[in-house]
Amino acid sequence: IRTETWLRHIVLNPLRIFRMSWDICSLVMVLYDIVMTPMSFFDLPEDDPVLEQLQWVTRVFWTIDIPMSCISGYIASNGLVEMRPARIIKRYAKTWMILDLLVVGVDWAELVMNAAGSGVARMGKASRPFRIIRMIRLLRLARMGEIIHMLMERLPSDVMVVFGDILKLIVAMLGMCHLIACLWWAVGQGSTPGHSWIDTEAGPGELTWRQKDLPDRYLMCFRWALTQFAGGMDEVVPHDFWEHLFAAIVFIIAFWSGTVFLGILTSHMTHLFIIGSQQTQQLSMLRRYLSQHGVSRGLAMRAQRNAQHVMNSQQRTMSEQALGLLDLVSKALRIELHYEMYSPVLTMHPFFNDYMQVCPHIVRKICHAALQMSANSSGDVIFHFGETASSMILVKSGLLRYSTGSAKEPDLEDIKENSYVSEAALWTHWVHRGALTVAEDSILIYVNAEQFRSIVCQFEALSFDPSEYAAWFVEKMNDSEEPVTDLPLRGTEVLPMSLSRQSRAVNLWKAQSRDKRRTLGPSEILRLEEERLSRLSRSSTMDLKPRMSRSGTTMSMQSTFGAKKEETAKKGLRDRLSQKSVRFADPDGHVAPEGVKGFTTVQNLIADEGKPSASSPRCSPRSLPLPEEKPAAVSPRSVPRPCPSPRSLPMPEDVSCKDLAEDDV
Repeated sequence: IRTETWLRHIVLNPLRIFRMSWDICSLVMVLYDIVMTPMSFFDLPEDDPVLEQLQWVTRVFWTIDIPMSCISGYIASNGLVEMRPARIIKRYAKTWMILDLLVVGVDWAELVMNAAGSGVARMGKASRPFRIIRMIRLLRLARMGEIIHMLMERLPSDVMVVFGDILKLIVAMLGMCHLIACLWWAVGQGSTPGHSWIDTEAGPGELTWRQKDLPDRYLMCFRWALTQFAGGMDEVVPHDFWEHLFAAIVFIIAFWSGTVFLGILTSHMTHLFIIGSQQTQQLSMLRRYLSQHGVSRGLAMRAQRNAQHVMNSQQRTMSEQALGLLDLVSKALRIELHYEMYSPVLTMHPFFNDYMQVCPHIVRKICHAALQMSANSSGDVIFHFGETASSMILVKSGLLRYSTGSAKEPDLEDIKENSYVSEAALWTHWVHRGALTVAEDSILIYVNAEQFRSIVCQFEALSFDPSEYAAWFVEKMNDSEEPVTDLPLRGTEVLPMSLSRQSRAVNLWKAQSRDKRRTLGPSEILRLEEERLSRLSRSSTMDLKPRMSRSGTTMSMQSTFGAKKEETAKKGLRDRLSQKSVRFADPDGHVAPEGVKGFTTVQNLIADEGKPSASSPRCSPRSLPLPEEKPAAVSPRSVPRPCPSPRSLPMPEDVSCKDLAEDDV
């Protein structure tokens, strides 16, 4: 979405519910103008309070619509939503601004002239010219074509689109007849009195059409307009030149529009028939095949029902491979499409829910490359006991049944929608510990573990690290007292705060901001970081406690999420933090002091070799070699305390490197 930051709260997104509601109201107002504007030729009462209020509503609405159109974005030809005000105003000025200003100006000018008149007669004379001028309101119907097209694009099936097109044709036909009926009455009023069709009697001994009530007059005019599509009527015929001329023009228009209407209607009905006949033809071929090969009636009926069910399922959940047109869409748009399709399902999992909020750009890549949707019928087997797991499975809809234990006495458990199984496949080498079957027609989403790890390892996320979650998850599996299965592991519904590096940085910053006299030294930060890295290393290489399953096999596993990050379990995490730093603000509103980039590992507190620190020349970086032992074995007191670099942690003015060294003594 292209936008300017300081105007993002002013410009309206055309895809939001508010703008869509406004467009629907615009469509209703256009329909009102189509009906009421030509009806002014029937001399509607000017003092009707209902009509007067409706006129005020439409007048104010179209006046407000002009500035609304200036701040409403639009969908460009490349699929992007244009939100820049300069582009929006330029496009509106080239398209509909002049017409809208003209129509709104005519409405307000009519109001001013009517108010300036003195007397009912003068008001009537002043308003007559505006009856024809107000007909330009009908040009708004061309603008509504874009809104109708957007509404039609939201229809979910081809059948509804066809019915929508047929409905548009019927409405257009009725609107044309309504306009012709009102103009037919206007031509009769403009003719010489006594020599017009409106001065003829409606029947023997009855009143003339001019003396009839408004409903009778309008219905007769509407009937006359409808009959022009079939050759005309004998009850009402033209009398003078202008009536004959108008009737001839209407007949030509009716003949042409009727032919077009029938052609389009026939085309839509044929398309609707083809949509239904394709499935019927395939089922007919299946019946013929089963009959030719002597299949019993019962089995043939079952095969036909199953085939029909599969075809209906394919229509509900069409696969992406069946859409050749989707390959023409740009990759960026396809990524957005997949993210919008799969992100609501991913939010059911606590890890993906937090990961989506912190790193939405990574989740977009995951939805595009690692996720796949599948429609399954009742009775399908998803996996068996002992199969190597390659994907995590999320249940979008339907019902699954998971069974463990022996075949004679299985333990069954239902897995409903908005649940998941085989999460361990993402974080470790996993073998299914049971069998999963489809109890009801279901739609499943598979998260490919290999693709997931490949995508995640391409990004450096400082505020949320999946490798830490992998270590924590495997540690939970190791500490579990119950047999570990493919079902969701207990205790993983809520993520611990320790998994978020941002929360750790905020906690460190809060400790310093609340106690200005205490500044964390490099050795203390080294100890905290090495303890965390040591915990990560131990949990990522910890063997699962040997546990005998019901089938007699022994379970033993370790975290393999670091298969692509083997060398970053200890060193890589510290190196990444030494290269990137973030400025944080704690939840209480404290803001980091000026000059503080964030809280990083001890690597960021060590100056480059041979380059003395500008802020503390008394400290030499050569006197601070990195410990060669494992991080877990490093003691805070065994490492000399260096002086922090200017971009590291803040230091009070009355504290020096010497004071920091004396604090540890």
